[in-house]
Amino acid sequence: MVETARSRGAAFFDELRADWRRAADAAGGVEARSYGVAGAALELRLAGDALIGPLTRALAHLAPPAAKTDALTVRAWESATTGVTPRAPWGGDDYREYGKIRGLFDESLQSVFQWGSHSLVMLDVERGEAIYWVGSARQIPHFEMAAPLRLVVHGWMAARGVDLVHAAAVGSGDGCILLVGRAGAGKSWATLAAAEHGLRILADDYCLAVPGRPPRIASVYNAAKTHADALERLPFLDPMVSNPNRPDDDKAVYFLHEHLPDRLLLEADLRAVVVPRRSPRKGTAASRASRAAALAALAPSTILQFPASDAATFERLTALVRDVPSYFLDVGSDLGSIGPAIAALLDG
Repeated sequence: MVETARSRGAAFFDELRADWRRAADAAGGVEARSYGVAGAALELRLAGDALIGPLTRALAHLAPPAAKTDALTVRAWESATTGVTPRAPWGGDDYREYGKIRGLFDESLQSVFQWGSHSLVMLDVERGEAIYWVGSARQIPHFEMAAPLRLVVHGWMAARGVDLVHAAAVGSGDGCILLVGRAGAGKSWATLAAAEHGLRILADDYCLAVPGRPPRIASVYNAAKTHADALERLPFLDPMVSNPNRPDDDKAVYFLHEHLPDRLLLEADLRAVVVPRRSPRKGTAASRASRAAALAALAPSTILQFPASDAATFERLTALVRDVPSYFLDVGSDLGSIGPAIAALLDG
């Protein structure tokens, strides 16, 4: 029965590849992009040009891969400009948690329907191939443009023992710190304020944690997101807003590579895990935190976002916080004090 389900999934994947080919022909050809991601290659093959902006702006800071021995090829298209819509061999009662599709999701073949954009992603881990389909590029919200294909990247990298984690990272060529915590904890404020101080950004929201001694943090996306109040506290961000006409409850999105390319960092050794906390004080102060506190801030917000997470994910995150010191960072009203406090942690 399991083999039958996998055979059905493989047949559907082949059907999607044929749909993509027809879409590419209808769109007049293929737009190819290639990015180096933590020593591997991410290859995008887009049918036409409609998805170039939505799927590549946040990846534009990544250098071309040095080698292509370990590569993931993503074939992507939209229906609006190609007239090609895939057949869905499942019903409404087949949707599961995180958008997983029953009968089409296991450790090697991962199919997810993303409700934010009403798009389909399907990853074949063994083939090193993925499919992305959306009805129209206009359906893709800015928060998905800020971290495109993150479910595919997570599943692909997790099979290699590397985790896409929900965290920010900032540092220098000598190392970086990982800022962890739930949404609204202050990761973006701390990261962007530290960049204004002269440090460099690896990530605002998602980055790759590569096991090692010490662990290494690798950048995937150059985008940052903040609520409107950050624009009042960090006015240097205002000219960078990519979605000025957003709804009041949406975050502002910034594609940093387009404005601050010299403030970005691709990889760095991890020096510490930091848990930011809002504080009524004026300045910013760091204090030692337990590994349990750091893991509690990192693991749930990562595992609950990614359908391919499993027990091995938790074990790797546990090892990550075990191998470096952990700190609380109490952030006060003076955002100018954040950068020096983080720089002191890096120096320490």
